[in-house]
Amino acid sequence: MTELQEGDIVIVVNNIVRDNGHCSALGTTLSKDKSKICGCKIEVKGEIAYATPDVDRIKLEKDDTYWLLYSMTQQKYICNGNKKTVTNTSTFRNKDDDSFKHISRTKISINRNNIAIIQYPYKWVSKKEIYPEATLAFYYIGGDTNPNFTGYFSCYDIDKIDESDQMVQLYKKVSSTPLTLNDETDNSGLLTSNNGLQTSVNLSRKLLANQWNTFCVPFDIDIADCKINGIEASVMEYDHTTGNTMEFKEATQIVAGKAYLIKPSADITDPQFDNVTINLSSG
Repeated sequence: MTELQEGDIVIVVNNIVRDNGHCSALGTTLSKDKSKICGCKIEVKGEIAYATPDVDRIKLEKDDTYWLLYSMTQQKYICNGNKKTVTNTSTFRNKDDDSFKHISRTKISINRNNIAIIQYPYKWVSKKEIYPEATLAFYYIGGDTNPNFTGYFSCYDIDKIDESDQMVQLYKKVSSTPLTLNDETDNSGLLTSNNGLQTSVNLSRKLLANQWNTFCVPFDIDIADCKINGIEASVMEYDHTTGNTMEFKEATQIVAGKAYLIKPSADITDPQFDNVTINLSSG
């Protein structure tokens, strides 16, 4: 892994293989009491992590000499909720929270084998609680009857967690299974958790041949060759309005969040677009 940079998006993985044969990545779902982050199965090969949609992406932000961990799924920062009276707890906060600066900052140390330890170094005493120093670590209950069980990530008291459970790797190089977007499904959660990420996308819809189909996607598509998914197609975009008539012009590219009319020369069913970047800020 290369040196960490402001704005890096990483996947957090505890690479120790559990007795169910799986490595565990920090996931998108929380435990029932919302105090821990569920781990999920992941396959890693070398510097590449093969992530499924239930794996969270973490955006790294600099704060002086510290790092903040922004969850792309929760749209908040992972913070130390490990109080003296409530242990083994993580929480999600925004920057406007009164305690944010005390419980959000982390130190990330990486050794020559690319093993990282993420620690919350502040011991903070508020009027009601003591927040001891903590580490973002992984906990697995061996022998769980669910073969897919992959444990929990949470903030633990540094003195009460094994060193091996503190060890994680941060993967920048990610290969994702295609995201499936369906016209009849609310895709907002899936898109939010993958915003800004490069991935493959499968559209669960059909573009009918030789007629105009409305089309709008959350990623750019290169149509320099006048083809959509390998099939020749005319693509038109809005130009202006004359009286009560909307005028269209030929489009030279498809931009995320913008509406188009597409007339393919043959039916296009469930098209897949590889290496596109989800962009929710356009349109």
